[in-house]
Amino acid sequence: MGTSAIAVQQEIILETIRSTAQGEWKVMVLDAGSKRIVDGVVREDDILKENVTSMSEKEDAEQAGWD
Repeated sequence: MGTSAIAVQQEIILETIRSTAQGEWKVMVLDAGSKRIVDGVVREDDILKENVTSMSEKEDAEQAGWD
């Protein structure tokens, strides 16, 4: 049996995170739609294991002054 679509999406998301600023700490800022996709495919714990210190929605980031 082939690989599921969710497993493929999960690997693409995690590989993108891994290839961004390798070895550095990261902050993910996502819009609401992207956050729903990521939340539906990847566990937050798996993302945090990739040196991501924080995940925020874009609206939250704007309120915090991260523009």
